[in-house]
Amino acid sequence: MESPPAVSIIVPSFNTRQVLLRTLIAVRAALVDTTAEVIVVDNASADGSAEAVADLFPEVRVIRNQVNRGFAGAVNQGLAEAAGAYWLLLNSDTEVLPGFLEALIRYVVAHPKVAVAAPRLLNSDGTDQGTARSFPTPAAFFFGRKSPLTRLWPDNP
Repeated sequence: MESPPAVSIIVPSFNTRQVLLRTLIAVRAALVDTTAEVIVVDNASADGSAEAVADLFPEVRVIRNQVNRGFAGAVNQGLAEAAGAYWLLLNSDTEVLPGFLEALIRYVVAHPKVAVAAPRLLNSDGTDQGTARSFPTPAAFFFGRKSPLTRLWPDNP
């Protein structure tokens, strides 16, 4: 009997065939030292996404919805089927780099009180997307990236 994968990667998709295939190619290349299962949940795409994944990636499990259940519904379906010790949610247009998964797993294992971890998100030019946030505070409400004051003074650090 095979041992369960270390990570279950859930990828919801709706009419994103081309970018989804690029994502799966990158995920396949990035999975060097980690056992993982990849589950694509197709939300009734009309562009042949599910068929292309099944043809080109036989190792990927495809869940085919008859209706679009939305992002959260697709994620929940994938998680219900996931066998991995860890779960990773990816958008279908994600570009992953080699070693990203191993780094996340090392961090979570070294910090057992961590419940959620995410990789650093980069723009296509390699600059940081600025998505990381600490726990919300009153100061962040008034001075955070999306606050009314920051909208009035967008160049204020």
